[in-house]
Amino acid sequence: MTGPRLWGALGAGLAVQCLFLCLTDGLHIVLWFPCMIGAVGLMFGLIAVCCNIPLPSAGYLTACAFLTAEFAASLEWQLYSYTRHTLGLPEGGWRTAALSLVFLFVVYAGVFELMRRLVGRQEDPPSALVFRAGELWPPVVISTACFLMSNLSFVYSNTPFSSSALESVYNIRTLIDLAGVAMLYAYHVQRCELYMQRELDAIQNVLRNQYVQYKQSRESIDVVNRKYHDLKHQIAVLRMERDPQRRLDFLDSMEEEIRAYEA
Repeated sequence: MTGPRLWGALGAGLAVQCLFLCLTDGLHIVLWFPCMIGAVGLMFGLIAVCCNIPLPSAGYLTACAFLTAEFAASLEWQLYSYTRHTLGLPEGGWRTAALSLVFLFVVYAGVFELMRRLVGRQEDPPSALVFRAGELWPPVVISTACFLMSNLSFVYSNTPFSSSALESVYNIRTLIDLAGVAMLYAYHVQRCELYMQRELDAIQNVLRNQYVQYKQSRESIDVVNRKYHDLKHQIAVLRMERDPQRRLDFLDSMEEEIRAYEA
C-alpha cells in the first residue's frame, strides 16, 4: 500500500487505536489485561495493513513497537511526575497541562528518534526481517515478560517482585522496559549479522563454483588446443604419405583418438 491510501489507512488506524484507549480508560483492573491484548491486536492490524510484509514479520514489528511504546510512556510519565512534584505544581492547572505536553513531545520524539538512528545506521539484509511463525517466540517472550513484570506493581503490590512505593513502581517499570528494548535491539542486531553472514557465505560459494567451472573450462580449451595442434601435424604427415594402406591405417588411428573426445 502506497501513497494516499497508505496515509489514509495509517490515520484511520491511529484514530481507532486512540479511541479504543480513551474508551477503555478507567475500567476495572480485571479488564486491564484484555484491553491491552486488544490494543496490541489493533497495532498488529495496523502494521499488517500498511506494510506489504508476511504476518509473522508484522508480529515481530508489533512486539518491538509495543515494548518501545511502553518504554517511552513509562519514561515520559516518570520524568513528568518527578518534575511536577519538584516544582510543586497542582493537578488540573494550565501550567501542569503545558508541562505534560512538553514532556510528551520531547520524550516520545527523543525515544523514537533514537531507535530510528540505532536501527537505521546499518543496512539490514531483507531476509533478516522475513520471519516464520516458529521464529516469533524470542521477541514475543521478551516483550510479554517485560510488560508483565514492569506492570506487576500496578496490579499486585504485595509480591516479592513488586513494590507499593510510587517512586519504586516508576523505577521498576522504566528500567524493566528499558532492559526489554535493549534485549530486542540486541536480538535484532544478532539476527541481521547472522543473515548477512549467510548471504556472504552463499556469495562466496557461488564465486567458488564459478572459479571451479572456469578452471575446468580452461583445461578443456587447453586439451582441445593441443589436439588441434596434433591434428594439424598429423594431417601434414598424412599428405606426405605415398602408401595408400599406411594412409588408411593412419586415418584409423586418428579416428580412434577422436572418439575418446566425442563427449
